[in-house]
Amino acid sequence: MGLNINSEYKIAMIGAGAWASTIAQLLAENGAQVRIWTHRADLADHINQTRQHDHKLPEIRFHERVYASPKLESVLDGVQAVVMGVASPYIQVAEQVAELCPSGMLVLSLTKGLVAEQERGSEYLERVLPAPKLAILSGPNLAKEIALKQPATSVVAAKDPDTARFFQERVSNDCFRAYTSADVVGVELGGILKNCIAIAAGCVDGLGLGSNTKAALMTRGLQEMIRFGMANGAEKNTFFGLSGLGDLIATCGSNLSRNYQVGYQVAKGKRLSDIQTQLNSVAEGVRACKLVTKSAQEKGIELPIISEVYRVLYEDASPLDAIQRLMARDLKEE
Repeated sequence: MGLNINSEYKIAMIGAGAWASTIAQLLAENGAQVRIWTHRADLADHINQTRQHDHKLPEIRFHERVYASPKLESVLDGVQAVVMGVASPYIQVAEQVAELCPSGMLVLSLTKGLVAEQERGSEYLERVLPAPKLAILSGPNLAKEIALKQPATSVVAAKDPDTARFFQERVSNDCFRAYTSADVVGVELGGILKNCIAIAAGCVDGLGLGSNTKAALMTRGLQEMIRFGMANGAEKNTFFGLSGLGDLIATCGSNLSRNYQVGYQVAKGKRLSDIQTQLNSVAEGVRACKLVTKSAQEKGIELPIISEVYRVLYEDASPLDAIQRLMARDLKEE
């Protein structure tokens, strides 16, 4: 049994990818009326007629309280909250949402990517939307597992504790438990940076290297996440929680992760452009490692692993050579 949430709540889900669809289903099962926006009219019709999303999430049959539409006006009309479920390259749809959204709307962001070199997704939404009451959701959340109702946890972070609690209550049930945090920067950067490390983890497995190598990569990768996060205002302890270490473990160890798959396939000799086409969805770490590397260079933050991921993806460096360069760095204290 889920939590007893008031079914009169109407929530708009902007986006119809696997993660957005999973959260839409979760909200509906908890009692909300959920309207999904997708730019594809054929997909909206398919969801409404069959209650399924065959391509992105064939594991679920949508609840009767889920309705899809390609019209933002219809999706946003009369809602009490908005969930931004699009990947970072498509977050600009928020500018259209802003024209239809009243000031002070409750907004939850699912985006785990940077919009620009110095702008996180939540910062962009705060700038574009009219005075939103904003929260973000991030943690070790592989969409397929949650769609199959396998127990999972996550973190809702917001500056305003009431906003955090609102969304915590809306998404939590017997299979999905959300915690709250006031460290928006740390929770958000944890979800962004672990994608870069997950690409490296995929490379390790693609090269056929062992558990020692991956353990070293993840441990030192976590230090880079902390270093970059603290330089940008995050709290250190946040990275030892679900949105940091927890998400890192899940993403680096599962072939369900798009970022892991990018690294794995690159290590097998495939071209990045071909991998992205085959994925047919966004691996946020590809873009993030480029923006993070540039920002780190400008601020003098040492990120050897993420910098090597950048070289592999954008400068055609060999993954094996990248590992050898990391191993040949000057010796130092841990």
